[in-house]
Amino acid sequence: MLRDPKFRGDPIRLRSDGVRRTGSPGGSAPQHREVRAAFFAGALVAALLMVPATAGAEPAAGPRSSSPGAASSSADLDGSYLWLGPGGGAARIEGVWHSSFGGSITWVRVRERAWLGAVGANLGAARWTERDGGRLWLDGLIGSRRLVGALVGVSLGPVLELGELHHPEIGMSGTIWCFAGVVPYLRAGVIDAAGGFVEVGVQLSLPVTRW
Repeated sequence: MLRDPKFRGDPIRLRSDGVRRTGSPGGSAPQHREVRAAFFAGALVAALLMVPATAGAEPAAGPRSSSPGAASSSADLDGSYLWLGPGGGAARIEGVWHSSFGGSITWVRVRERAWLGAVGANLGAARWTERDGGRLWLDGLIGSRRLVGALVGVSLGPVLELGELHHPEIGMSGTIWCFAGVVPYLRAGVIDAAGGFVEVGVQLSLPVTRW
């Protein structure tokens, strides 16, 4: 039996459909993957924010006093640290979720007994998994344990969006983060051409050195 020609595959149409499904931000498959990534990141952030305040604390070096009135020494944690680690997240840009992966390096000065317990700077980079290019940022950061017990802070700084299909675009972003072994964060900002964005993710900060 001869098949109707209208049901035969059109190679040009199939190729264009394939490109649309894999390369276009409006394609259903990438969008579904990115939405799932966004929900996963958001759920992970919510779970980590419910970690008890003691989860992010490091045990003080040496034996503790058994006296009921003796306070644990927090001076053992004071100092300057260099943290380095990978991270990933999902950002909503122009109505579409885009996942990314990258890493950052952070310098932070810790003063456990001070109200402003952490001051530092964070330099990072991330690449989009589906969207063209990636992003660089440089943030100043502050943090404190006085609010909820765990080290919670905010960051603010410029953002540079790079890509092969567009000129570099400059923006600003602000971030709320919580140090609980890993660092879940919520970032919001604006990029010159892309407009506003919201991002959720997790950063793993590993101590490289202390002085």
